[in-house]
Amino acid sequence: MSRPIVLVVDDEPEILRQARSLLQEKACCVETASGGHQAIERVRRDPVPDLVLLDMVMPEIDGLKTLERLRELQPLLRVIIMCPDLDQSRAIEAMRLGARY
Repeated sequence: MSRPIVLVVDDEPEILRQARSLLQEKACCVETASGGHQAIERVRRDPVPDLVLLDMVMPEIDGLKTLERLRELQPLLRVIIMCPDLDQSRAIEAMRLGARY
């Protein structure tokens, strides 16, 4: 059985490092992306990640726009939104797009 692939998307290098460390301890194959564009390009390639942990607040392209693009590419992709201060309207929009937070 292969290890699950988790793509962690965050613009903060320390968050990426901590997530990689924690998830590798749980026997996951961890990939990282430092922004939405990089995440979208990664999801275009095989194998598709089993799970995406997506930061909501990023420069260039935010988490909602990234989520929309990911859904266009892979409608069944599992995505968890990471954001400590997500406002209600953005939370509703993220859930409408299929994310969990």
